[in-house]
Amino acid sequence: MIRRPPRSTPSNSSAASDVYKRQALSDASVTIELNATGSLMFSAITDNSGVVVVRLPSAYYDISIKWKDIVIYTYSNYGLLNESNEDIYAVCDVYYMTSVLRDSMNIAVEDATLSVYIASTQTLLATATSNSSGICILRLPATAIDFVAIWMGVVVNETYGYAITESAGINLQCAIYYLGLKATNYHGNTPLPYASFSMYLEDSEFMLYILGDIQGEGQGRLPAANYHISVIWQDAQVLEAYPYTLSKNDNITLLCHVYNLTLILKDLKGESVGNGAIRIVSNDTGQLFATSTSDDSGMAVIMLPSGLYDITITWQDAVVYNSWAYELSLIHISEPTRPLYISYAVFCLK
Repeated sequence: MIRRPPRSTPSNSSAASDVYKRQALSDASVTIELNATGSLMFSAITDNSGVVVVRLPSAYYDISIKWKDIVIYTYSNYGLLNESNEDIYAVCDVYYMTSVLRDSMNIAVEDATLSVYIASTQTLLATATSNSSGICILRLPATAIDFVAIWMGVVVNETYGYAITESAGINLQCAIYYLGLKATNYHGNTPLPYASFSMYLEDSEFMLYILGDIQGEGQGRLPAANYHISVIWQDAQVLEAYPYTLSKNDNITLLCHVYNLTLILKDLKGESVGNGAIRIVSNDTGQLFATSTSDDSGMAVIMLPSGLYDITITWQDAVVYNSWAYELSLIHISEPTRPLYISYAVFCLK
């Protein structure tokens, strides 16, 4: 066994503990060569206590320690000359890196996976998951490294060639942005209350569900990527796979396939019919979509998703009009409203 009391060494090295916290290094590879000839005299892996024990003849040796394929300690021409056993306490070039992940608003990024690679070989050194403060603490050998951070399955930071020379910290700014969404009818003049937004990556992987407020607005925090956005309103899909590239904090308005249907009720003499009860049902599902009452001018304006509808109008407790499979779509609407004149629905008794 080589024994010597802990002491300073000629280089920033020593055997089997790190520089900062003096924690033992397990699984480090210790190699000892004869200085005079370069002959390999000993090779072993440190145990959980960072220790290897070797029996050697008195001579001068070159000692090298590797950890994770990086040389972290060298001692040239070490003289094992005393008659007693000696210890070598090697403080190795292994440091603690505190990485802090932040989004575009400088908010901590939690649950991101941070992977660290040797820059020259792309060998994986370590991985960690950021905590609620966006922090990962990694124990790494002194070398040039690359960082790759992944959040929600998307790469949000790539930092290359960072040289570790001491225990320190690094701030990793991540490509994570805030997207404000607003759903309106097709003409952009009326919001869709409580519309819901679904965000998908281009490969159709679901990313985020956002429920809008009474103004049809919502906000999501997402990694930079190409997305498809779908909108649901009143249980109907009113926008499908809208393409959007998120590359900054942004707000967008989505014009959905929702239209204003204007009904104008008149009798046979052309007089307006007020207080007509209107009921609109989906022709496909039978779902009730809207009810309304005509005003004194006989008009009622109803906002509906595109689709086929059955329209029933009742006046003075009698059904005076039915329309089956009425199609409401962009093809049939060139103006914000489409008047429907019901000139034969109510008979004038004068």
